[in-house]
Amino acid sequence: MDKPSVLKQNYQHWEATKDLIDQCIDISLNLSQSG
Repeated sequence: MDKPSVLKQNYQHWEATKDLIDQCIDISLNLSQSG
């Protein structure tokens, strides 16, 4: 486990990654429901 200060630096990166994954899931769910 890294020190909290190191994790804080990476936090923004992970936050963006999580948002992207959430969007991908939403899109695929919408496609499968509308199809």
